[in-house]
Amino acid sequence: AACGCPAAPPAPSDRDASPDPDPAAAALVLTSGGALVALSERPTRAKLALLAAKHLHAAAISMAAGDPSFPPREVLDMYRAHAEHLYRRADYDASMDQYVRTIGHLESGHVVSRFLGANRAPALVRYLTALEDAGLATEAHRGLLATCRAGRDGGGRGGT
Repeated sequence: AACGCPAAPPAPSDRDASPDPDPAAAALVLTSGGALVALSERPTRAKLALLAAKHLHAAAISMAAGDPSFPPREVLDMYRAHAEHLYRRADYDASMDQYVRTIGHLESGHVVSRFLGANRAPALVRYLTALEDAGLATEAHRGLLATCRAGRDGGGRGGT
């Protein structure tokens, strides 16, 4: 641009993620400063990478799940990444909401081992119940669920 500023400085990762935009498919904007800026849509993967980098996992998941060409396995990986992020922030209930969505995809032992602490037992009960509802609970899962429920109920037998 005439002012010595670049007209549309892409972030380095954006340049690597997609080729230069097709000028015929871009919207051109003339700024009040006289710069001409070309706006074009980025590929889905580039948008998802940007959202994930900004920890906007829910938006990324929504976008990926809404794209029929996006592999469902990768959407499940995104749920796991969101769950891990929430867990690191100590938002255990919200983290468990995301982990429940990975049932059948993520090894259950990973989730169970993360939530074995006493202050996380209610979230663990939710996961184990969802695992049982999905027909994927083992005898070990059912035993742990009974133990968690008994502890929650004050040491008595849970479930009935």
